[in-house]
Amino acid sequence: MLGKSLNFFDKNLHYYYLFFIILYSVLYIFITPPFATPDEHNHFRKAASDEKIYLNGKLSIDKNIQNFSEQIKNKLFTNKKINLNQYFNSNNDNYFSDNFENADLANLAGYPYYAYFIPKFGFSFSKLFTNNILKSFYSGRLFNLFLFISCSYLLIKLNIYRDFFYTLLFLPTTLSLVNSYSADSFIISIICLYAYFFLKDKKELTLKNIQICNCIILLISVIKPVYIFLNLIVLLYSKKYLKMNIMANILILALLIFYFYDYPSMPIDNNITTKTYIVNYLLLNPASTIKLFFLTVLLESKVYTYEIIGVVGHMVNISLYFICYYLLAIYLFYIIYKNMEFSKKNILTVSIILLSALVILATIYLNTNTLGQYEIIKNVRGRYFLILLFFLSCTFNSSIKNNFKNKNLITIIFFLSIFFIFNFYEQISIKSNIVIFLFICLLIYQKYFRIFFKLMIPHFNILILYNIYDFYY
Repeated sequence: MLGKSLNFFDKNLHYYYLFFIILYSVLYIFITPPFATPDEHNHFRKAASDEKIYLNGKLSIDKNIQNFSEQIKNKLFTNKKINLNQYFNSNNDNYFSDNFENADLANLAGYPYYAYFIPKFGFSFSKLFTNNILKSFYSGRLFNLFLFISCSYLLIKLNIYRDFFYTLLFLPTTLSLVNSYSADSFIISIICLYAYFFLKDKKELTLKNIQICNCIILLISVIKPVYIFLNLIVLLYSKKYLKMNIMANILILALLIFYFYDYPSMPIDNNITTKTYIVNYLLLNPASTIKLFFLTVLLESKVYTYEIIGVVGHMVNISLYFICYYLLAIYLFYIIYKNMEFSKKNILTVSIILLSALVILATIYLNTNTLGQYEIIKNVRGRYFLILLFFLSCTFNSSIKNNFKNKNLITIIFFLSIFFIFNFYEQISIKSNIVIFLFICLLIYQKYFRIFFKLMIPHFNILILYNIYDFYY
């Protein structure tokens, strides 16, 4: 009876996904305080600006809106508890004033308009019904959710590698980002569309799907240029239209160069002189450069993995749910290993993804680090790599599933290696080791356990949401 029930939910996973992704997303929207997501206050100001359409430069914003975001942001940064009830009362400061000033956008001034079009529309639409800033704030978050649900459900309904996408989309980090004003919400939503059009006809990509995939990479690269190399993946799978695709990539590159012509001089933390000095040093000292990146990957990979799974805003909850993070990480490794096909084309695809990861590290080092101050690259967050995981699906092959039963020995060896790596990074208790070992064995040999654990993944968010409420309120 239990087996039939599990099979039923597994076969109808898209409905299960739709119900719980809406439920937990709405909970994230209203339980996560405004601006608890990294840099959300600056993203919000772009969405709440007075300009209807803009390309670049300064934006004007209602003075009360800017003060509203500044007040709450300062409380979060000083770890003060939040009382949102005060922003619903009849105080004039809680309502639109029509008194405008320049928006403080910090380092997000260059982010494009379209990344905020959906929350901006939601924020503006709410003004038909309310003058309260906080109510309008939640309206913008809800409209972002609509875009995410539409794109992600389309991908899950496609039923290709859905276990992989289902797991990624239910990670607390993912839900935290997509249900905020962050530009990452837009990026994750349209990356779901990229995966949909790419995987739909992966064996023989149509010209239409190639063009859509190229446009999506262009859109996310204008937001974050480090993702531009991901367009090379489409080149690997479009032999029939190779020349046309190369021309499209040259055009995309030209557009990016035009858009970011002054990128080196953009004020992040390091000025152009410091950036030039760092670049020269890294190029002229390859041994030191290799050591810097190697130590960063070696020492920080554990933290990046935790942050990809579920570090929400300024709240660190790893120690509270340590074993849950480990089991989720192992399950992700399992899905990737089970589906990945080892071929020359896929090795190149993985190389492109790793190249993008290195470019992310290099960009952070160039913009925010001091040369020689630390042995590793600082200020890197795991969420920067979350987007790259979606592209691993390009290396999957459904035919591998038929041969997987014959690879149990190799699988056991692979996961035992991961088991020992975990112990290398952090001393794990004997009880936790036993739990992890039993989990690996059940994952490999028990079909119904795999289905059961998959169905339980969304509900890890209950722990995180409780932790958010306890931490902020």
